[in-house]
Amino acid sequence: RAWCVEGCMHPAWERLQKEYLANIGSKKNARRWMKELIQKTCLVSWDMWDSRNHLVHNDKTTRRNQITAILHQDVQDIHGFARSHRFLPCVAKEFFATPINTILTGSDYNKRIWKRIGERYLDNDRKRMARNPRAALMREWLIPGSSEGRNRQRRQVRQDAEEVAGGPQEATGDDKRERKANL
Repeated sequence: RAWCVEGCMHPAWERLQKEYLANIGSKKNARRWMKELIQKTCLVSWDMWDSRNHLVHNDKTTRRNQITAILHQDVQDIHGFARSHRFLPCVAKEFFATPINTILTGSDYNKRIWKRIGERYLDNDRKRMARNPRAALMREWLIPGSSEGRNRQRRQVRQDAEEVAGGPQEATGDDKRERKANL
């Protein structure tokens, strides 16, 4: 028989404890025993939750390492894509000429700034190609895949993540725009 149903103690346990205490000749109260059992159960579940919470959320070094790893991956993705991009303006090429090891040895703050500036250069290039469809067509003709390379790379990363996670991930703004453009 279940002793706890949906978080509530079954009333039969109090009756059984009362009979047990009467059989052994104890002066203890079955109702008091039931209250202490409920309290102990709550404390055990609270301690388990608190312990798990501490392991998952309060370990600052683990969380910081996870955030830094994601930041490193983003910086490497942007740097790798931009270094292989032949049509960026000279200013952007100079910016992306910095070796990746130099960028990754900087502080997290500097990496975030570098990432934001790098994304801005790549987004400006994408906007420039959107404003000038002939240039985009010429670029695509010269190097197939160069206009949509970054979006293709994002799709591949998301597909890899879906395979690992076992399900589809939420679409980003670029993917939503791509779907609209393909319709």
